[in-house]
Amino acid sequence: MGAIEIAATGSLKNQVAVVTGASRGLGLGFARGLAAAGATVALVARSSEALIRAVQVIEYAGGRAAAYPLDVTDAPTVQRVVAQIEAEQGPIDILVNNAGTMAPLGRDWEVDPGDWWRTLEVNVLGTFLCSHAVLPGMINQRRGRIVNVSSRAAFKRYPFYSAYGASKAALTHLTASLAEATREFGVQVFAFSPGFVRTEMTESLANSPVFRRHLGDGMRRALEEGRHLPIEHAVEALLMLLVDDRDDLSGRYIEVTEDASALTHSAGAASGN
Repeated sequence: MGAIEIAATGSLKNQVAVVTGASRGLGLGFARGLAAAGATVALVARSSEALIRAVQVIEYAGGRAAAYPLDVTDAPTVQRVVAQIEAEQGPIDILVNNAGTMAPLGRDWEVDPGDWWRTLEVNVLGTFLCSHAVLPGMINQRRGRIVNVSSRAAFKRYPFYSAYGASKAALTHLTASLAEATREFGVQVFAFSPGFVRTEMTESLANSPVFRRHLGDGMRRALEEGRHLPIEHAVEALLMLLVDDRDDLSGRYIEVTEDASALTHSAGAASGN
């Protein structure tokens, strides 16, 4: 994995990172990258079996990881598991809020209201609850970084999965507000869009009869023709927010294709630094 190269430019050794939705796809990629950069990684997801397999993958590569089964929308359990991670691994330095869902697909009047709201619960409430649980520790130690995985859907009109777009818009705004609230305590918060990556979620969307009926086979063809970003690219971009000084970018929405170093320089120039 290309993320191993990041360790040479800014090690995360002796840091503890929590990654939600870490049993597969992007979440597992992020966890592997963090472990390769030296962090001890707490993997969070609902499936115990999938988490155990993910931990084995990281440990086989020489990393340090532990599994913590959790539904991020269950507030009491989130608090309990975060306390357990702190007790077993140490103070939490990094939180990557990656857990998310894209369902339901369809026009708003065609989908089940409960399914629509569940997307907001996972993508927004889950992010809030996990941040709420780790922030007291970060505030106390006056350091910490939170990365909320967002999407271009926050700014685009997608008529057949409005819940996803609404959730990512809310999450991106939450990021900006939380960054302002935590700035004086040395905590940085970023909204990060990993781009079009081939995962089970994007495969499911591309194969969905609803999606294909209304929007055609463009996404399916893009996946088949390799017109998607490798997971490693997204992992390296995320790690660049964590291993170097990116304080000036706290609160920002950052695309995977953007140069974080250039953005930092631009932000510093704009502020007169």
